Amino acid sequence: MAREEIQHPWPDNSIAGGFFLVFTNLILAWIVTDLAYRYRWDLSLVLLCTMIASILYHSCRAGFACILRFRDHQVTDHVFVYFSLLYIASKLIVRRGFFHKKTLLMFPQLIVHARIAVFFVFILVAILCNMYNPESGWVAILCFGAPSLLVVLSAVIVNEPVFYNTTNGVIGTILFVCSLTFYHFAPHSWYDWAHSIWHVLSMLSVYFIVFSIEPPMRLRVDEHTKQVDWETGRVVVK
Repeated sequence: MAREEIQHPWPDNSIAGGFFLVFTNLILAWIVTDLAYRYRWDLSLVLLCTMIASILYHSCRAGFACILRFRDHQVTDHVFVYFSLLYIASKLIVRRGFFHKKTLLMFPQLIVHARIAVFFVFILVAILCNMYNPESGWVAILCFGAPSLLVVLSAVIVNEPVFYNTTNGVIGTILFVCSLTFYHFAPHSWYDWAHSIWHVLSMLSVYFIVFSIEPPMRLRVDEHTKQVDWETGRVVVK
């Protein structure tokens, strides 16, 4: 029992497979660095925590090293995956169109506060569901399916595209749907390799979806700049 709690190599796990499961998480290191460079520090930190949790979980699963019990690593990994997805979803669910312009002028922080509130409601559900059974199909429905539906519904209500940057949103969605093929439908004996591919595709999809939430911009003030429209991020040139 002690070995099962401290070292937990899966029966069909291979050393090479375990290595790739851990190593493919480092794709997030590039994404985290790029987001930090673009001043998206909140998203950068969220994905950094997700990367660390996943590395620790797969290291434990492969039998390399376990800091906590295997089940604790599993729950933590699942919670932080949903943490990232729900944080992004909350930004897309709470839209400017829900609030009157005068209200936003008086309380410019209102959108941020509303998104945080929605996120905490979602993350509470995610934590409770994953603590009960992280492998249950209901976890995916409540923590991914329901928020995705609300994202689409909110866009319909305010008569806007689902993504603010449609190109990045579509690319990210296609990559994520492709990744689900390896996550859900691959035989369990292929887990090491199929899940590694899922890591690559899903992490790349998150990168594109992150830049579909808001226009990626790094404004540079020079002699040609007249003014900036802070709602759209567009620079009006003389």
